[in-house]
Amino acid sequence: MRPSSLPNPSSAARSACLLASAAVACGGPTEPEPRPPREPEETGTTAPTTPAEDGCEGLPMFLLAGQSNMEGNVDSALFASLLDELAQGSDDDLRDRLLAALQYWYFEVDDGYASYGYTSEMADLEIEALIAYRDAGLVGPDLTAPHADTYCAFDEPAAPLTGGCGYPFGPELMAGHAWAVAGGAPTSFIKVAKGGSTLYTDWRSPTSGGVVGSEYQRLSRTITSLASDPAAVHPACADEACQWGAFVWFQGENDSFDEQPASEYESNLRNLLADVRAAAGDPELPVIVVQTGAWAQSLDYGRVVAAAQQRVVDEDPHARLVVTDDLSGYYHYDPAAQLIIGARVLEAIQTLVDCADTAGSR
Repeated sequence: MRPSSLPNPSSAARSACLLASAAVACGGPTEPEPRPPREPEETGTTAPTTPAEDGCEGLPMFLLAGQSNMEGNVDSALFASLLDELAQGSDDDLRDRLLAALQYWYFEVDDGYASYGYTSEMADLEIEALIAYRDAGLVGPDLTAPHADTYCAFDEPAAPLTGGCGYPFGPELMAGHAWAVAGGAPTSFIKVAKGGSTLYTDWRSPTSGGVVGSEYQRLSRTITSLASDPAAVHPACADEACQWGAFVWFQGENDSFDEQPASEYESNLRNLLADVRAAAGDPELPVIVVQTGAWAQSLDYGRVVAAAQQRVVDEDPHARLVVTDDLSGYYHYDPAAQLIIGARVLEAIQTLVDCADTAGSR
């Protein structure tokens, strides 16, 4: 049975070194080109609801892949500041306090290095979302606490999901937390990610021809591990049947710098999805593509990559697109944006996966 929905509030190129590591120091970006506003239904997100339990062949495990924004690379101090403000007893000036925390980080930290990523519209949307999550019981002291049956893995064995499954977290935190809070079935969010990687080389899959990328090879081994060592994906898989429930792809920034990777992105993405589904043994494996955001779309070929992602999803009945260009315009999303992206990912999963009890977010 589906629970009632949670609140639904309305809602020139830099060096490629930017996406390689959060610690890399690079020059400032050029100003993104103006983009027409999206229709309200595209910029907002709705509360993920609970899929039906029929049609299951096993517990759903979720496979996530991409580059540095999938790793996370959010600012821990800003995250702590936002959580502290949300935990204060009075709501009288909560929006002002959250806005002050965001503006301090964008305009004061590191001499305002991140200021190019700020807009008042983005800040309003992120603040509204944080308050809605707090009111729905999704953002609070237990957000980063371990969950008994919801696991995560990133470069280490799978363990109960906390706020440290990345640098320190990516979209899996909110997606997994909302899943667990709603009493979802035991699951794991298994991340394979590398900052600065490209679909053109690192994630190149066999169907694209040429040298198979090292990250694709690592992804392929992760996919087959569910059959070869199921308990390593989740302890429950030692005794119960498990299956890959969905594949989440969060990548594209580093293919946006040069013409060749961008022009081939559409075909390479189609090939990647076909090869992932073949490796998983499910030609209809649900796929969630997180579209590149405002910063990436401001790069020389960023619009080409974003349009390619849109076309691939539009022509795939088992895929959904998660938009992000209404959020933080910094090259690494701020913590509030990562929570929203995680909520949108879970919502997209719920439109495709009918294998477990979940609920979620805005």
